[in-house]
Amino acid sequence: MSKYCANCGEELVDSAKFCRNCGTPLNVNVESNTTQNSFTPQVVEKDYTWLFILGIVLSLIFPLLGIIAGIVLYTRKNAANPKAKGAFVIAIGVIVWILSLTVLRLM
Repeated sequence: MSKYCANCGEELVDSAKFCRNCGTPLNVNVESNTTQNSFTPQVVEKDYTWLFILGIVLSLIFPLLGIIAGIVLYTRKNAANPKAKGAFVIAIGVIVWILSLTVLRLM
């Protein structure tokens, strides 16, 4: 018999006292599901626009930090286009880094 959290819909271990996903105490909020899972969990897309903008700014000023921010953004889940935005920030960081090394070599 599977149990699901009434708050977030996460499948629970029988001996669990709290939901491992949302932390809700399970003594009151546990629903037993004997037939079929009637709960449809919602996928919430998190907004990482701040990380995208920070990554671009860091890429222009400190390319290595911008590349790191791009990698963090690239690996996010439940976000709107995290791979495309992360790849864009990484590309800007790499291009600025190469340009800065080229300019330093010419000096």
